[in-house]
Amino acid sequence: MRSFKFFMFISVVLILFIAGCGPTQVIIRPQHPSGNYPEKFDAKIALNFDEEITTYIERLHTTGDFCAGNSYDVPVYSGITDAVTSALRAIFSDVSIVDKIPDSTESKKYDAIITVKLGDFDDDVEITALTYGQKAKATFQVSLNLEMFDSEMNSIFSYTPHATGIKSDRITSCKQIGEIIGFAFEKTIAQISTDIAQSFYNSRQVADFMDGLHQ
Repeated sequence: MRSFKFFMFISVVLILFIAGCGPTQVIIRPQHPSGNYPEKFDAKIALNFDEEITTYIERLHTTGDFCAGNSYDVPVYSGITDAVTSALRAIFSDVSIVDKIPDSTESKKYDAIITVKLGDFDDDVEITALTYGQKAKATFQVSLNLEMFDSEMNSIFSYTPHATGIKSDRITSCKQIGEIIGFAFEKTIAQISTDIAQSFYNSRQVADFMDGLHQ
């Protein structure tokens, strides 16, 4: 009986130990485009994200003596979808996210369809020993492929935003590594959000298409 209780105690300890060693969930705050967009385009837009984006969670691992073996999950899917959606809603009057590209019947409900696919994605987290303490550096490089179509799926405008976000700071705990990773990714998608808004807002192809809708 005593051996059974000891076995149960060890099992509970192992379960708690394993649970405590799971990946840290990195918090990504919504990012919005900077800049001034005084007058939105009056158009109903269907926005579709490729499945690769909507299911993407990136796991980063640390190496070296400090926090060795720790892992950090970055919710790439929410960061990118929030950044792109806020950029397009800053310049278009009506933007709806759709699960799939509308077919020939559904597409008639919209003035235009915008698709978003993941281009390049690269990241790195580096821990450096200082004379006193440690320093963490996180880097993200991200590019997307956006294309705008009319209701008959004729291409109007395409754009490939890309950005690099870097954050480096002294750390004293493993938790701070996750915060630095989050800051670096936020910088990246904030720049992408701004680039998308500025590019679509200043595009001659987009402006001409919008003018044609209301003639």
